[in-house]
Amino acid sequence: MLQKIKGWLRTLFTSLYLGFDVLLFYPLLCLLPYGWAFPITRWRGNIHFRLMKGLRSKMLRDLAGCLPERNESERLEIARRVFQMQATFFYENYMWTRYREKTWTKKFVSFQGLEYLDASLEKGKGLILCTMHFNHYFYPGGYLIGRGYEVAPYAVWPWDMKKVNFFMKLPHAYMMWMSERKTRVRYILAGRQPKGEIERRLAENSIFFVLLDIPLPEKQDLRPVTFLGQAALFPSSVIHLQHKTQVPFHVMYMVRDLRDWRRQTVIITPELAFSGDVDRDLQVAVAELEKGIRRHPMFWWGWGMVDRMRPEHIRMAQARKDFSTRTVKRS
Repeated sequence: MLQKIKGWLRTLFTSLYLGFDVLLFYPLLCLLPYGWAFPITRWRGNIHFRLMKGLRSKMLRDLAGCLPERNESERLEIARRVFQMQATFFYENYMWTRYREKTWTKKFVSFQGLEYLDASLEKGKGLILCTMHFNHYFYPGGYLIGRGYEVAPYAVWPWDMKKVNFFMKLPHAYMMWMSERKTRVRYILAGRQPKGEIERRLAENSIFFVLLDIPLPEKQDLRPVTFLGQAALFPSSVIHLQHKTQVPFHVMYMVRDLRDWRRQTVIITPELAFSGDVDRDLQVAVAELEKGIRRHPMFWWGWGMVDRMRPEHIRMAQARKDFSTRTVKRS
């Protein structure tokens, strides 16, 4: 009983803290000119780094296992930066809505590899742009819209997420609502889109923008891969989609200029060469995403959650029916 009370109090404190951040603290920071609040968000991240001992330990354990070539002081700095990036998310979520998308993109965002997208789009079939949680998933899609590209982002509707705190769902829902108002983007929502909607949008020569990251246990298309030197499971549906449509497939990640946090760079790879074998091609995509993580580990949000990719973790979650969303039909 005492443990239950402690757990309830811990959950209540977390919710109140997140509510303060989402409804008051970060909106007030957005009254400042863009960039002035970054020292505050970094300070906030440093506080979380000190206080959240459990998450910090998991991050450092993941970093030691996946990046053994980095020394201890480097791994500590990477973990600290990850906390800072996460603390910055809410601030930028609100700040982004103060600017016209084209203005924001022109002032603060640069691109590497747009020529690869242009070459693929010239084929007129659309393309798949695959990413992980670098900074935040939604941002690069918005930046491409700011450059005039037609983007079809794939996302889970926040209220379909079962394991996310209510106050974490609010900024996601707000960003999706505001981006639809500002850019007329049309999201493709997991479990809610009409049958064939993805293929239809690709046929309009859109960029299908999709996340390939920590797998959901309820997914029925998980296949084994090697990720960061260890066994993992990843969903393969995006590879099946590419085989079905034969559209170009690119990988993207986004990094921040640590000397000037306002400025970010979207990096897009050349089209990946696929063989037609699902397992082999999934490994090709995962390996390309891994390259970005190894080059820029402080920008990936997956540290501290690598165990969720492990086959044994997913099998146990499936046995418990411990699912993360309400969107995937389960047999």
